[in-house]
Amino acid sequence: MGGISTPGILALTEMTQRLDVDHDNARYLAQQLAEVPGIEVDTEDVHINMVWFALPDGVDVPRLMRAFEAAGIRANGAYGGKMRLVTHWQIDREAIDRTVAVIRIVVVG
Repeated sequence: MGGISTPGILALTEMTQRLDVDHDNARYLAQQLAEVPGIEVDTEDVHINMVWFALPDGVDVPRLMRAFEAAGIRANGAYGGKMRLVTHWQIDREAIDRTVAVIRIVVVG
C-alpha cells in the first residue's frame, strides 16, 4: 500500500505557495550573516531556502551550539568550518534576527 501522507499532501498543496517567502527570508538571512565580522557567505549564491556560510577560524562551535539551544534555535553543527541554516514556514524575520544575534555574540563577543 503506497501513497502520500497528510504532511506530504500539505507540503505539495500549501507550502509550495510560500516558497518565495522562504527564499526571500534566506536572502535576508545571508545578508544579515554577511554583516557579522568574520562570517563568509556568498549572498549572490542564495537561490533556495538554504544558506551556507563559513565560520571564522577559532570559533568555539560547541559554545555556539549551546547558545543556539539556549535560545530555542535548532541547527546542525558546523562541518569543515561551514554551517547551513534553512528557512521555512516556521522561520520569520524575527527568528532570523535572533539567530544572527546569537551568532554575533559567539563570533564577535
